[in-house]
Amino acid sequence: MKTKNDLFRWLGNSATPNHPGAVEQDEDQKIRETYERTKRNRGLLLLFYRLQQQADGRDLIKAAEGTIGNSQVQIDLKAEWKDLCSRLGSNHLTEGCDQAIAYFTHAIRHNPREADSYETRAIAYAQKGQLELALADYQSAMQLVPDQARHYSGSAAIFTLAGNYAQALACYNEALRLDSQDCLTYSNRGILYKNLRHFDKAFADYGEALRINPKCADAWRNRALAYLELGQKDAAISDLTSAISVDPNYAQAYYDRGVCYAETGMIAPAVDDWTQTIRLAPAHAAAYYNRAIAHKQLGKHQESVVDYNFAIRLDPRLAKQR
Repeated sequence: MKTKNDLFRWLGNSATPNHPGAVEQDEDQKIRETYERTKRNRGLLLLFYRLQQQADGRDLIKAAEGTIGNSQVQIDLKAEWKDLCSRLGSNHLTEGCDQAIAYFTHAIRHNPREADSYETRAIAYAQKGQLELALADYQSAMQLVPDQARHYSGSAAIFTLAGNYAQALACYNEALRLDSQDCLTYSNRGILYKNLRHFDKAFADYGEALRINPKCADAWRNRALAYLELGQKDAAISDLTSAISVDPNYAQAYYDRGVCYAETGMIAPAVDDWTQTIRLAPAHAAAYYNRAIAHKQLGKHQESVVDYNFAIRLDPRLAKQR
């Protein structure tokens, strides 16, 4: 089995302690320092994914978990995954899914009674479009911890993606029966109602979400998209501005507001918003693509070509739209 010293050496630092009495303590300290540095840089998922690619990767992970604590590692990795989803936007997450699935599969093997690991892996499967696997993981989580509202709301979101609106609505209703103060569930049920063209019910749910938590950035954005679908661009811009005010790092809200600005002929503000999107989410191909179009409209042909090339590199399907 790999030792903590082996783990530290694999992480890339060859400076190991020379005096035997301090070896264990120094190794633990170095692993903790490397772990904290990686966590601050939002690289834990990638680190643990790479560890699993090593021949003795499971032993290396156990060495890290033994020093940091298995529970703390899981908390940190789940937080990093949720943060990654939030920063890049649910429709544009291009990295991290495989790392999350790999780690939480390891966690489930280690402790098959841990409902949170199934739930978190379900989110990663959903991001990859593997909806059946995501639903299976939510079912496992429900069996382990019955009456957990977020398991129903998570399942509802996947049923919505799959187009099974009846089942999605049933799950959202059950989630709200279990927790009537969950602003995100109201906001997400509003999306479902919007998809069903029940705009009165959608706006009622968005309003309830914002009543419960006026700082719910997702609710502001979701209501903005409903306004945009109805052609009410000024109202959409106002709500997206509120979402950005609540969460200045909300990449998708900047992108959507850029779309609104562009549709109202405000090209320069649109470029500014797509630039912010790219700063926050460098793999956001649509932001590069739309900014390329805007640069062309502004007569900035060289900038336009650069953005087109970045967009196509990130998503080759965009080449057909040019």
